[in-house]
Amino acid sequence: MRRSHLLAVLLSLVAGLAAGDLAHAGKKKGGKKVVKARKDLTPKADTRAVSELMGEFKWGMTPEEVQGVLGKRIDEHFQELVKTTSDAYQQDGFRKKAAEEKNRIKKSYVRFEGKKTGWDVSIIDKEFGQKNDESMFVYWENDPTTKKDQRRFFFFVDGKLWKMFIAFNAELFQGKTFEDFKAIMEGRYGKGGPQVQDGVSFINWRSPGFYLRAIDLTTFYGNFCIAISDDNVEQTIVARREERNPKVDKASNITESVTEDKNKKDETRPPLDDSNSDVIDRMTGGGSKP
Repeated sequence: MRRSHLLAVLLSLVAGLAAGDLAHAGKKKGGKKVVKARKDLTPKADTRAVSELMGEFKWGMTPEEVQGVLGKRIDEHFQELVKTTSDAYQQDGFRKKAAEEKNRIKKSYVRFEGKKTGWDVSIIDKEFGQKNDESMFVYWENDPTTKKDQRRFFFFVDGKLWKMFIAFNAELFQGKTFEDFKAIMEGRYGKGGPQVQDGVSFINWRSPGFYLRAIDLTTFYGNFCIAISDDNVEQTIVARREERNPKVDKASNITESVTEDKNKKDETRPPLDDSNSDVIDRMTGGGSKP
């Protein structure tokens, strides 16, 4: 074979390999390489269980609408307590307690506009961004099985609900591991995807319109937590935060700086009414195994 012919064959092979590499990376459009999005391998959550977790809340609700749902729940709860006594003084006390609970929710509302708050170094410090039209309020609810309080955080962006974060009472998990919690969550929502981010372990799922996480925060706070969010917002919020506030640097030493007792007890608080009301009972051995 002539040298010139051999050279032509080699050049043809190299060109073919290069073309193959480009095809693998993605076709060109308008002179720019288009790379196909990586397939999302996050496991799918049980749709019915996710719907039960959401309850009456819907993505896009305003803070006032969410507070309205909670206010109705609080009024109904304390009205039942009023019926348990004929003592007018006690009845007035229950009505006052209902008003205090609703006022507590409103007072907890905070806008993350760049000013430091107690939440910047707390159990939810990774759940929001400053200077991004984000806000939040917290609701204390009481588990009817254990009579222990837990916190439910409602997060908003552009004034619309996009995430709920539930921090279970830390006292209930003495001696329990994340594997115990994981087994319960997977028994309800299906097999989850194990993840580790910033030293925090969690498992995650997706369901149409929803992104769900079961989070291990026992190292820092002794808590197991659940977060459910609007999947559409979840997939864009990080880029939006970086664009609007590129110099954000979350504190690395995570300590609870919020003064309110994270294990506060108040048995008169309205009970849970979602599908996780039996989680604590299962964790502590009082319920059936998943």
